[in-house]
Amino acid sequence: RQLAQRISIDQHMEPMSAEETRWYVRHRLHVAGGEVSTFRTAAIDLIHQESRGVPRLVNQLCDAALVYGYSQRSPRVDVSIVQEVLRDKHQGGLLRAGREGRPIPTVPIASDSDTARPGEPAY
Repeated sequence: RQLAQRISIDQHMEPMSAEETRWYVRHRLHVAGGEVSTFRTAAIDLIHQESRGVPRLVNQLCDAALVYGYSQRSPRVDVSIVQEVLRDKHQGGLLRAGREGRPIPTVPIASDSDTARPGEPAY
């Protein structure tokens, strides 16, 4: 209650769609001066799926994926890196073990492409 009294702005953001999540991640990378292609499309899609489009969770998962990618000296964040982040976050109790107790999704690496989808922003 005391914290709420000290906050002058109360903002609620609705979850983002998959397309909005792709745009959001790439936009954040662009604004930060990074390469917008750092995250492969399939990696962003997996982040969207697991975060359910909640911006705060998207940020947390992307941040962790960047750290994991850096530690592996990977120039791109791909699905395998995001899967590793998700495993660790689930084991640490930071994320639920999937909706309805389902396991962490496994996406074939072959589907991890950088190709833009129809209607997807240029960056």
